[in-house]
Amino acid sequence: MRLIDADALGIGKAKRDTFTIPEYADGWNSAIDIIDNAPTVDAVEVVRCKDCTKCESFYPCKEIGKEVYPLVYYCKVYGNNTLPNNYCNYGKRKVSE
Repeated sequence: MRLIDADALGIGKAKRDTFTIPEYADGWNSAIDIIDNAPTVDAVEVVRCKDCTKCESFYPCKEIGKEVYPLVYYCKVYGNNTLPNNYCNYGKRKVSE
């Protein structure tokens, strides 16, 4: 499954007279209907540790198993190290400058 922001597609219905072959507009409009009627999932955006106000970079480089991470973070909420792409329900996004 893949989540998308359908509103960000910036597309809409087509008028039949804009196409040389009007049936193309019908096909296009059918595709738009499929997108508009697709089921919505119950999902929320998460804040990754690397973007969280409650984490600070800890190690400049850390090897964990076979993977090398450029930064490991320290979480002030849990009081332990975490990886950049981890997340939790306490995450608060840093304000970008």
